[in-house]
Amino acid sequence: MFSFNGKFYKQVDGYSIGNPLSPTLANIFICKLEEDVVTPHNFPFYDWYVDDCFTKRKTNAPNNLLEKLNNYHPIIKFTVEENPDHFLDTSQPSRMELHHQRRDIGTILPKVYVQKLNS
Repeated sequence: MFSFNGKFYKQVDGYSIGNPLSPTLANIFICKLEEDVVTPHNFPFYDWYVDDCFTKRKTNAPNNLLEKLNNYHPIIKFTVEENPDHFLDTSQPSRMELHHQRRDIGTILPKVYVQKLNS
């Protein structure tokens, strides 16, 4: 139960914001989801952090992961960005930038990615 503008509401799914157990329970849920849905795909690379995940699959491999993820729980829905130029709020440098960075300083410097917000 929680109140908002003087009215009481009953939360019927998920974990309440501010509850100290919520992050732990959410992590347990995601670990189980990974075990059931992601692991069988045997991706060459897969990693996640908080609410972002990154996968790499073989070029001709079927991409049915999104459908399986979205069928795992009736309320939780996932989205996909194919070949994003950013991940975890860092921009991936272009090939030209990589060439110049390597030549100039011998290392790659990620840039902070700022997401455009709906107004």
